[in-house]
Amino acid sequence: VVGGDPSDSPAPISVADESGVMRYALNPNQTEAAEAKQRDFDCYFSSYAYLYHQKEMLQDMQRMDAYHGAIMGIQDHIQGKKVLDIGAGTGILSIWAKIAGAQKVWAVEFTDMAKYAKKLCKANDPDGVISVLQQSAEEVILDSRVDIIVSEWMGMFLLRESMLDSLIRVRDRLLKPDGLMMPSHATMYWGLTSNEYEYDKLKSEMDEATQAWRPFIDQIADKYGVKLHALSSDYAQEQKEYYIHHSRWVSLGSEDVVCPGVPVKHINVKTVTLKQAKGVEPTPFRFEATKDANVTGFLGWFDTTFRVDSTDTDPVVLSTSPKAGPTHWGQQFFPFEKTLFLKKGDIIEGTMEMFRSN
Repeated sequence: VVGGDPSDSPAPISVADESGVMRYALNPNQTEAAEAKQRDFDCYFSSYAYLYHQKEMLQDMQRMDAYHGAIMGIQDHIQGKKVLDIGAGTGILSIWAKIAGAQKVWAVEFTDMAKYAKKLCKANDPDGVISVLQQSAEEVILDSRVDIIVSEWMGMFLLRESMLDSLIRVRDRLLKPDGLMMPSHATMYWGLTSNEYEYDKLKSEMDEATQAWRPFIDQIADKYGVKLHALSSDYAQEQKEYYIHHSRWVSLGSEDVVCPGVPVKHINVKTVTLKQAKGVEPTPFRFEATKDANVTGFLGWFDTTFRVDSTDTDPVVLSTSPKAGPTHWGQQFFPFEKTLFLKKGDIIEGTMEMFRSN
């Protein structure tokens, strides 16, 4: 049963799944690779424990307006209900849920930001409706299932960070079968961009890094008598991999878009599985240029929708599209090795696939 057992009792915690994401725990038998991943994991999560990082998200008005509007817009569904906030950060979504009339709210935050969330919730919730739990989402234990799970789980281009996996595990254990996920749906979009500033900046940085290799190897040869010339092509390829073959965060505007984006993945947060959350399966796309443009690469972004049910004809939408205005998510830029000039009406067709590197 998607969403968990029909009863009101929480399902037991399970660590077995097919998400392909390493579940980190202290292990004296960890391999060196696992230890490296552990360090990356620790550094990633530690960044969320700083107020300056949370401030960046709190001053994202697109994000704030969408979540505030969605929660306050369904007060009749929240009134007297139990709400679980996953990845609570400062606890602001929990505070809004309390204001909207929730009977009980659990704010779950893995990092030390939880201590600030406790302060903030105490200042805004004198009745003690909100309980802040500092632990991983997978380890949360409640005495009953909840009516609503709210979470700001989205990463860059939606799926980066893999927080959706944690949300799915919690949903299956702790959400009532008729419960509500907020946001309820998400869509990933794929498009073309003609922004030359970001492209030229990348190329300039790559050229500078590549050109710095020559005086370096000459210095090593002159001073130490070791010739590094045999590595020159490998170094140049490494720089290309880093600067051109990796996506980059950008914040572009509508003028940088060559054609309408096409959806490449739809997610129903109530029913999505761990396997489906791994990435984007091979999906064909077809673009028609709406103007003459020098195309510099592909562009990825996403929308999330806060829909109560199928009869909700005017749901709140949070969009990271270049046409929607800036957000802290921005867009992901996938640069071409060489720019491609398109005339209005030209067609580009292909297949897009995205999967986790681990």
